[in-house]
Amino acid sequence: MLVGLGVDNFGSGLFLPLTLVYLEQVVGIPLSTAGVVLAVGTVAGTFAPAAVARLVDSWGPKRVVVTSQVLQATGMLAYLAARDVPLAVVAAALTAAGVQVFYSALGAMTSAAAQDGDHDRAFATVNMVRTAAFGVGGLAGGLLLGIPGNVGVVACVALNAITFVAASATLAVAVPSARPVATDREIPPASVWAPLRNKTFLLLGTTAFLLFLSVDLFLVVMPPYADGILGVSGWAVGASIAVNTGLGAVAGTWAVAQTKRFSRTTNLALAAGIQAGWGIAMALLVAFPSEYRPAALIGATVLLAGGSLIGGPRAFSLLTEIAPPEQKGAYFSLFQYSFTAAALTAPLFAGLLPLAPWAPWGLNALLVLLAFPVIGLLRKSIQ
Repeated sequence: MLVGLGVDNFGSGLFLPLTLVYLEQVVGIPLSTAGVVLAVGTVAGTFAPAAVARLVDSWGPKRVVVTSQVLQATGMLAYLAARDVPLAVVAAALTAAGVQVFYSALGAMTSAAAQDGDHDRAFATVNMVRTAAFGVGGLAGGLLLGIPGNVGVVACVALNAITFVAASATLAVAVPSARPVATDREIPPASVWAPLRNKTFLLLGTTAFLLFLSVDLFLVVMPPYADGILGVSGWAVGASIAVNTGLGAVAGTWAVAQTKRFSRTTNLALAAGIQAGWGIAMALLVAFPSEYRPAALIGATVLLAGGSLIGGPRAFSLLTEIAPPEQKGAYFSLFQYSFTAAALTAPLFAGLLPLAPWAPWGLNALLVLLAFPVIGLLRKSIQ
């Protein structure tokens, strides 16, 4: 399973950072329009988790993950064929839907693979492998981008399609399927929405949204903040992303082991405290002398990475704990909307930068602090 997921993320690392470049240089779409194309595709993909929730339970999560990879491979082929906006939108929608379907079933597949073992460690290990593979793919994509003309970026799309096919074949052939708990006919349609009637699930989903919003802010708002307001050179931005990726790739299981003596809800609270500290640190960077800002930016990134490594596996492990066996697919699928909401909300914070450089980060710190009472209610709900 880890090999298949690694191949999958290597391909994603090749192409995802270059999507806008491909749309502009190869498809011939203006950059402003390309952004709209991706936004439309992302919105279209948000319907996928609810659509496949029953399938995760009736087919088994592995089959849904394999289907998602085939869907994403089809999206890559559509990108290769695209020469206008309509087909580019189709490609973006197929890819986004495939990504959402993938994440809807990945947690259930990981939980099934862990069986009665250490779920915290299992989720951390999967995240480490996927993060490392994505980083290596990103480096390979950067090297291919250096090829003159459009050959390199087109190669990234083609290779991504191949990696999706290879990953789906690996999982389909080499990984045993978890036994479905019921057939599709035996699962009532209403069970798809059953998690929304579970108070514990709603509290956990809210906590996940508040915590993972920080990660999306780092990816979306940090680069323009660092470049346009802090005035740090591009190497510091790249180094910060590399530090975040590197720690995610090598320190996940270590972070879980070091905090294992705490309960899962306590670890979520610890993660919230660390990430609130990251938001405050980011807001204060403008007060640093310019020569110290690169180091301070990288140091702040360590805080974010630490909080993510502690909180992420615990959120998924708690979900495994609270989800009834016959409804894990529905629970993991709808849980994906916490991450989707964070991804859609983060770009809105960029609009606060012209008003006050500290505003996005101060608001983020405030929102993360709101996770503390939510986690308190979550702890009581579990008990």
